[in-house]
Amino acid sequence: MENNNNDNMDKFSKVSRHAQAVVAHLERFHQDDPETTNSHSESKRFEVGEIPELETPTVEVYAPKFQELVGRTPLVDLTCILGPPETVPDNVKLVAKLEFLNPGLSAKDRLAWSILQSAVADGELHFGMTVITELDLNFGDNDTTSAVAMVCAMLGCKCEIVVPPESSSETKKKIQALESHGAVIVQPGTEATSGETKQNKLCDFAKGLAAAKPDQYFYFDRYEKAVNANAYYDTLGPEIWKQTKGMVTHFVSSGYTGGTISGVGRFFKEASKGQIQLDLAVANNHNDNDSIIGKSVSELSMDIPTQTVDVSDCEAMRMCHQLARSQGLLCGPVSGMNVAAALKVAQTLIEKEHRKEGTSNKDKAPIIICTVLPDNGIKYLDTLFNACWIKASYGIELEAIEPLNRQFKESSSSFEKLQAFRVVDIIGETPLIDLTHYVNNVNDCKARLLAKVEFFNPGFSIKDRIVRNIFTTAEKNGVLQPGMTVVAASSGNTGAATAMMCAIRGYKCIITTSQKCSQEKMDAIRAYGAELLVSPPGAQEGDENHYMNMAKNMAKTNPDWFDVDQYQNPYNPEAHCLTLGPEIWEQTNGKITHFIAAGSTGGTVCGTTRCLKERNPNIRSVLADPVGSIFTEYFHKRTHGKPGKFLVEGVGKGSIPGCMDIDVIDEVLPVKDCQAFRMCSKMAREEGILAGGSAGLNVFAGIVLANRLTTPGIVVTVLPDSGIKYQSKVYCREWLETNQVL
Repeated sequence: MENNNNDNMDKFSKVSRHAQAVVAHLERFHQDDPETTNSHSESKRFEVGEIPELETPTVEVYAPKFQELVGRTPLVDLTCILGPPETVPDNVKLVAKLEFLNPGLSAKDRLAWSILQSAVADGELHFGMTVITELDLNFGDNDTTSAVAMVCAMLGCKCEIVVPPESSSETKKKIQALESHGAVIVQPGTEATSGETKQNKLCDFAKGLAAAKPDQYFYFDRYEKAVNANAYYDTLGPEIWKQTKGMVTHFVSSGYTGGTISGVGRFFKEASKGQIQLDLAVANNHNDNDSIIGKSVSELSMDIPTQTVDVSDCEAMRMCHQLARSQGLLCGPVSGMNVAAALKVAQTLIEKEHRKEGTSNKDKAPIIICTVLPDNGIKYLDTLFNACWIKASYGIELEAIEPLNRQFKESSSSFEKLQAFRVVDIIGETPLIDLTHYVNNVNDCKARLLAKVEFFNPGFSIKDRIVRNIFTTAEKNGVLQPGMTVVAASSGNTGAATAMMCAIRGYKCIITTSQKCSQEKMDAIRAYGAELLVSPPGAQEGDENHYMNMAKNMAKTNPDWFDVDQYQNPYNPEAHCLTLGPEIWEQTNGKITHFIAAGSTGGTVCGTTRCLKERNPNIRSVLADPVGSIFTEYFHKRTHGKPGKFLVEGVGKGSIPGCMDIDVIDEVLPVKDCQAFRMCSKMAREEGILAGGSAGLNVFAGIVLANRLTTPGIVVTVLPDSGIKYQSKVYCREWLETNQVL
């Protein structure tokens, strides 16, 4: 316990020095003229100036810590949803910041990191103190509280969350997510939280504890408008300004605490000298307590927005489904509200442009409407994306929700420097983070452990890479054509990536999977509009009713169906050879010595290995394999018996897929379920990294490998997907106890 406390103290000390440097940097940044700091970059994730990095060992390769990934989110082009290309003027663009590609998958990561980082820099938050705040009781809204718990894990701080004494199913879900990051749940007595203003009671209780023990508690006040707005003024505003080359003309956002619209609005007012129009999306519901999109505008300061746009719950819900089923963007309700409002603003502007007779497109001034997608949809799969819930809440059948336009047209020359990408174009170029502090370096060889954060892909997993490559190649070769149905067998992530790509490209989609697939991954597949077929319990590989054979047989009997066939398709490993391998090589400056990753199809480990060994044959490739998979035995004997049982999803196998080229592998390292899941918990509680079971397996194996090295080396692994898809399993105490892997 003493060693762990010392580690946290050391971490806190380093972050404190970093926080002071960042605060000083931002003060200097805002003193500069935005025009002079607006250097163009082709990167999809970028810096706002040169923000000082956290301390790392003196090495030739720089990789940031996970907390340094807050912000710098990509900007996507949504102009196609405005209507068919011929109806949209060439000078109009609609773009959106993908804020759910922050480390905690929410825009609130900026708020939590900014407030706590500033508190550390200002000396208000000391090592050993506890950060306390209250749970947000609004529908589905847990982003701020989750972000606070995550940032506390990053800082090495203790965290307490005040929750109501009675727990609904929705509240229990929120509490479980908070406990994943090690937050302690505080439940006051019924008397302390009774009355009509339960949210205010929780807030008062948390504030009271902090006021009574100021040396012990730091109260996280999300409603303090100046501090809240500064989080977005310092980062989100400058990012959008740089990505749009200062050409943004309209900014549309909702307001709950008011931080986003106030902070970004203030920056834009200063940068554009008041030329940018700010539009506040307002929930026009009669009962805010039952609303999926939050409070009414009456609770916000109206000194910044120039006009308001009314959006109803139903409009927000429809837009969430339209974005998922037409653009492949799985968003939460506030994102749906923002885009619905931005669409209304755009439609008004388009009507005005059409009335400008006699003006050539070349002479029309560019109009860029920008909004934000602050929340992801995975947190709302059992409500907002549940057909029964929608029917009961709105009386609407999912089939009745009309799709949005998917057809893009080439941008005019006015937008050629705009750093806005289509969804498929932001796949890849994921960050490489430093996990070296987990390595004991017992041999004093200064081995390093780095990891690619693959859940920063738009579909939240590494499988986006292979599906894009398979679709692009099949379309180019004429194998996949408009009107065809796509079928794919998957343990979950490839299925979700396939469903996402079909939504973007307009194909009908059918996914087959097994009972082992988590409920969250199943629901995500359906949310994209795909049909999901689950094989019966007990179906074994080779059986006709096994999910792999179900997909294969359907494709055989339907000539106009296209089978993704990730297990045999050579364009699976090719995707990693073309993207993941080169990215790792460039990010490590060619200094990588070992690549380690688990395999299921074999695409990641084999494709990446081929690329790296072409550049340096001395790089060692290690396959991390769950105990029970047949890969370990096959590597040593080139034969295998029956597979055993293992619980980690998406890795290991009971047969040898065609994409698994065992000859490029130098070593296999077995990992137990309990080791993988404990590593997941460790990363979530100590780093704020909420990752899937295969990520825990990879990192555990990477640590074992790095600790064995006797000469300096750089070990690289991957974090294939987000842990938000495994709240019902990997991060659920009951499930772990039931399966005896706690």
